Amino acid sequence: MTDLDAGCLLCNGYADVIAGASPSQEVDMPSPERIAVFADPAFQAMPEYHAGDVGALLDREGLAHAAVDHDGLLRLTRDAADILVLPYLDGEFSPAALEAMLAFHAAGGSLLVLGDLPHQGRWYPLRNSHASRFGLTRCYDDSSISADQPAFQGLTAKGEEILGGLDDAGFLVGRRFTALRVTALPPDRAWPLLRIESCSHADASSAVVAVERGPGRFLGARLAVIGFNGGEPRENVDGAYQREWTRDPGLLTRAWSGLGRMVLGLLRWLEPRRLAGGIEAAPLAVAGEDDRIRVTLRNLGNSAVEAPIRLLLDGREIAGWPRLRLAPGRTRTLPAVRLRRRFGVSRLDLRCGEDEAASAILRTLSARGGEDARGFGFSTYWSFQTPEVTAEFASFCREMRRRGCQYARVNLPWEDVEPEPGRYDWRIPDGLLRTAAAEGLDLQFWMFPTTRGSGLGDGGVPWWSLREPALDRDGRAGFFPSIWSPFYRSHYFAMVEALATRYANHRRLLNFVIDFGNSDFPYGYNYYGGDNTIFDHSPHERAAFARWLRDEQGWDLPTVGTLYGRAFASYDEVPVPVPELIEPFRVYRQFRTWSVDQGIQQVHAIVRRCAPGKLPGDLPGHGLGSIADSSTYHVEAKAKHWLEERKFEPRRVYLHNAPTHGRRWGGEAWQVGGSFRQMDDALFASVRLNASYFTIAGPDLGLAGDEVARMGFIRRELMGATRAAPELAVLDRLAWKGGTLSNIAPRLDLPVDLLSARCRYDFSCYRLLTLPDADHDAGGGAQLLPDDEGWYWLLREAVEKGLSILVFPGTGEIVGPDRVQRTYLRQVLGLAGVGYGARRMRTIAFPRSFGGGSRRGMAREVRADGETLLADARGRPVLVRRPLGRGAVLLAGWDVNRDDALDAAVHFEDEDRLPDHTLLRLCRHLGIRPRDYDTGGLFAWKELLRKDGREYFLVFNHLRRTMRAPVRVRLARPARTALDLSTGRRFPLCRGRDGWHSLGIEAAPWSGVYLAFES
Repeated sequence: MTDLDAGCLLCNGYADVIAGASPSQEVDMPSPERIAVFADPAFQAMPEYHAGDVGALLDREGLAHAAVDHDGLLRLTRDAADILVLPYLDGEFSPAALEAMLAFHAAGGSLLVLGDLPHQGRWYPLRNSHASRFGLTRCYDDSSISADQPAFQGLTAKGEEILGGLDDAGFLVGRRFTALRVTALPPDRAWPLLRIESCSHADASSAVVAVERGPGRFLGARLAVIGFNGGEPRENVDGAYQREWTRDPGLLTRAWSGLGRMVLGLLRWLEPRRLAGGIEAAPLAVAGEDDRIRVTLRNLGNSAVEAPIRLLLDGREIAGWPRLRLAPGRTRTLPAVRLRRRFGVSRLDLRCGEDEAASAILRTLSARGGEDARGFGFSTYWSFQTPEVTAEFASFCREMRRRGCQYARVNLPWEDVEPEPGRYDWRIPDGLLRTAAAEGLDLQFWMFPTTRGSGLGDGGVPWWSLREPALDRDGRAGFFPSIWSPFYRSHYFAMVEALATRYANHRRLLNFVIDFGNSDFPYGYNYYGGDNTIFDHSPHERAAFARWLRDEQGWDLPTVGTLYGRAFASYDEVPVPVPELIEPFRVYRQFRTWSVDQGIQQVHAIVRRCAPGKLPGDLPGHGLGSIADSSTYHVEAKAKHWLEERKFEPRRVYLHNAPTHGRRWGGEAWQVGGSFRQMDDALFASVRLNASYFTIAGPDLGLAGDEVARMGFIRRELMGATRAAPELAVLDRLAWKGGTLSNIAPRLDLPVDLLSARCRYDFSCYRLLTLPDADHDAGGGAQLLPDDEGWYWLLREAVEKGLSILVFPGTGEIVGPDRVQRTYLRQVLGLAGVGYGARRMRTIAFPRSFGGGSRRGMAREVRADGETLLADARGRPVLVRRPLGRGAVLLAGWDVNRDDALDAAVHFEDEDRLPDHTLLRLCRHLGIRPRDYDTGGLFAWKELLRKDGREYFLVFNHLRRTMRAPVRVRLARPARTALDLSTGRRFPLCRGRDGWHSLGIEAAPWSGVYLAFES
């Protein structure tokens, strides 16, 4: 009997497939195919693919293998096996068995996980997972690898390298699989193997990953995961709510004939390498600093290794050891190599003979700066199984700081701080601050008390907080407290006061980021299958809604009756509307936002009183949940005009996540997964619009370590850079797609501001302001124009100072007596008498000042006094200029949100050139022209930034294909080359007249180009 088999108990399913083997029989495992397969009847694997299936596969391939049970793990060593296969879904490993697996992996043994990562108890809440012990992350909720159809696109480059191909690939096409998302903490690297197309912008799935270990305990070891666990919703596992679901084994099923080839391909890749190497160097440094490069080599084989060792920098050898001998199982760290860092992106390669043993990317900032700005950090939902901050978390923080992060926003689960009503436990926050101090990081304490079972912080809200829950329209209790519940509010606010008082003066704490309710999703609780139309119909909510209509809106009962289309004898009769009542529901959604805002303001009144030095400038302090969205622009506009907006009532200018106590603002990417394309999209927006801070999702939410360093380099280099003041502003639905002007304008060769109804300042700083072609989004959408008359008088004053505004037929609708009037544009600007003809197909010839040519599309005749700027073929006006003071109202007869409009919808993922849009023509007529860059109408985000005498040109490609284009940039100083901060590539420049420089750019799909100009 081998050491591996001593004490093993083969489960029946495994014994059946290894031709009569029994616990008392010796199983021969000749090198190199020394494979152990975990099989124990006390543990559950995926029923559709378990240890028995693995054993049958290995037998067919003639690969020696043995089964190991829980007790056998205690004796599992590299002398007995090279690879441990872990088919696992549920079951609790003892601390000794868990440590034995880790020791096996630390000794260079490989792991292949089929199913889920080890955990204690059920897999949810996520604090139960042992993922961090393995240097891994497990996504906080299930992720479909096929959100679009057909979603499966094949293998990634690494997938091709490891697997070579897939059998029965058609099994994946056009199907949806509920999958886990597994990534590695730095300095390790996780390679997704499946290439997909997803509505959430992912281009690879981390359900099937290969992990290569970098410097540290597991140096040189390998791990792979095929991550599927059946798809049971987290609400069901937690007990929060029993959603309907259908079991989905994903790819871990014997029904897929290609699974065997995938498993075998991973096993081949997992065979330990003889010689592994690691490079330790600062991932991010400052030009002029000396870096000490350390190289570590490790022999993972069974015999001595002798080879020449070379260290190369960008292909040039900088150090070498002509003959290095290493005995089996030995590790050696070579003498440090000194390297003076230079601005840019470099690559280190470690070669053992002709083989590459390791590589590292070095990124170097041009100058030290922004240290006090705290403008780049990471967010983490890390939860602990005991009230002790772990060594794994400390290592995680250390690696993030080395990659440029200046702060960490750490989630504090309410249930950790207040496990029982009124009893506080400060061990976790105390430990977090001690760890931050030791690792040189600043912290933000973040509390996000959202729906129970949401996957956030960690279970959501404590069970005890559900004494007065929200109720759905049928009276069923939801799994979130009613936010107007006196019990919920009294306990939450008391806990916030205790927290703020305790940590008011801690020097490592930047500020408190404390949400209230489901603040990022105030329109729904998402507690019944993610249904955003389900709201709170509890008595507390109904009473608060009625008070809001009466006291905040100033609506009397007849006005409320007009809204509902029925009479009410008292406010006590006013119900919470259901979505079918479109106009009341739109008003109710406004109330929901107000309700959350009120809670946040009460929270921050407490912080202001108890810990004024820890109050964030923007409430609640985490910034925009999706800084890549077009809505980021209106927050930037409010920050620039913060002093002006202070003149107005707070209720008129307050905006969730916008500057409130200063100009500081920022945000994060919405997606929280590795290789999500919006990560780069968010980075681009943060530097284009000069956000004060940018928080990325940490690797415990799925982001690769090298991506952290890349974003840290770009963000830290460009922090504080500013763009030219725009002459054009657009107030419209802040949408990604379609024909909205907010989709078109940021892609012009012009700086632009995008505004919203919450922007209130002197708009005469612009030359042209376009208004939306409707007063609200379609259906039950939000109001796009303000609902108070004072805003329109402010707008009129700006027009009289010189502003031109573009008004469409549907802008500022005057409604009849059966509806509530909510906008006042036409009344205040004297446009009530303007009429419009029928909407029909028209041909419009553009005069020279508009660029010439013609356009055909649906439009209306404008019947109004004023100067006709554009007319159709019959001479009927379609654009009329009506002077007002020094400015003008431009009355357009077309709309912009329909495919048959004069300007059809333009999809930013398909079009690489902006059509000759009427907005661009109108700008040309008004003298608003490109001044700093000219891309010939390239339909992409772009901006020229300046900082401390340096200039940068940014382009972002939203296309599904690589974008290549010639561009011209006007620079204040002559330059010879442009360095792309993202890739390290250099582009030659051709110098022209008047500061203009020409170059060709290349941008990968859904990626940014960040050019720094060098003389």
